[in-house]
Amino acid sequence: MGGHLPCPFIRGNEGMKTQHVLIWLLPLVAFVAGCPAFGHGIDEESTKSSVLEGVAGKLNGSRSVVPPEGVPNEARRSKVTVYYFHRKVRCEDCLAVEKLSKRRIERGFPEPLRAGRLEFRPVLLDDKENWHYVDDYLLTGPSLVIIETLGERTVRWRTMDKVWDLLGSEDDFFSYVSLGIEEFLR
Repeated sequence: MGGHLPCPFIRGNEGMKTQHVLIWLLPLVAFVAGCPAFGHGIDEESTKSSVLEGVAGKLNGSRSVVPPEGVPNEARRSKVTVYYFHRKVRCEDCLAVEKLSKRRIERGFPEPLRAGRLEFRPVLLDDKENWHYVDDYLLTGPSLVIIETLGERTVRWRTMDKVWDLLGSEDDFFSYVSLGIEEFLR
């Protein structure tokens, strides 16, 4: 295997030739796939309005584990962590998602932050010790994920997929992220 670095997205040993190609190709594909700036044929205005319509009653694009019935967050003594999972090489949109998410949390949720019930944590997926997050939360690229934990156990989680579509409007972005966090803090 020589001096090649292992990749968290590749399982097993498919041979040297395949590894050489993937080592050079995978970061490029991951970068393009995870960066909306590379246009996926999305009409920004219609996407933004349809996303906001879905946010009013529920949060679309979520994958989650359901919490125990009838037990409020405080009684469970759970903690809510908003993770921003990213790679070392990041585009302007990737940097903006982290910056806006952090700003929303700091300005919109000072009490839960002070009390230790809420935390914002950027995580570099290129580090080997963080590779497990890819499988744990079904990550396919840079992602904002809200996770509720009780002790060491994940109670529920939600990937906030629509942040990419809302980057053009700080107010819409903040509303979407706030609704997600508020749901987890209840």
